[in-house]
Amino acid sequence: MAYASPRQREFFIGAKTHGQAVPVEGVVRDALILLSLDPDVLDIGHMNSVEVDGHRHWIDAITVTRQGGGVRLFGLANRNDDPPLKRIASLCGMDIEIVEVGQVTAEPRLASAREIWSQRHIQMPCSMRRAIARALFDDGPLTLHQLCSYVPGPREPESAVMSMLCSGEIELARALQPSDTFGGATLIRSRG
Repeated sequence: MAYASPRQREFFIGAKTHGQAVPVEGVVRDALILLSLDPDVLDIGHMNSVEVDGHRHWIDAITVTRQGGGVRLFGLANRNDDPPLKRIASLCGMDIEIVEVGQVTAEPRLASAREIWSQRHIQMPCSMRRAIARALFDDGPLTLHQLCSYVPGPREPESAVMSMLCSGEIELARALQPSDTFGGATLIRSRG
């Protein structure tokens, strides 16, 4: 007799999850990529339980910490009414950040974010990392085109820049907007 195996969960790990594996499925992964590249987001986490009045409640919630905004529960919804998330927020005494699925899947931003994220494991010489960081520290913020002109080879620096954006060593000067594409005019800065 064959038994169906339980569905395997995928996990998201990025610089802003600080080593914590955040369970994801579907479009949530894309939302976390966008949050990871957003310079206003400081931390992405996951809560699997919360204690209220001495009772432990098991939950499955993503948390986002923004500059100057404290920790919020993060959720995706096709509408602005998400009762389970509101119940969890009331248990935790937290604010909610609900994003429409259409905002996450907006093109060309999503394709740009996926392109950047695809370079997160690129290996590069330390000298290239230093040159990129130094150029941004001395003269930044710079457009991607300007930054690439500052950095000598031997490899194309664009992939190195994308990898450093994913690792949190440098950041976009502003969050990607739905109509944005990542390219030569994209403004990049040192991590603030």
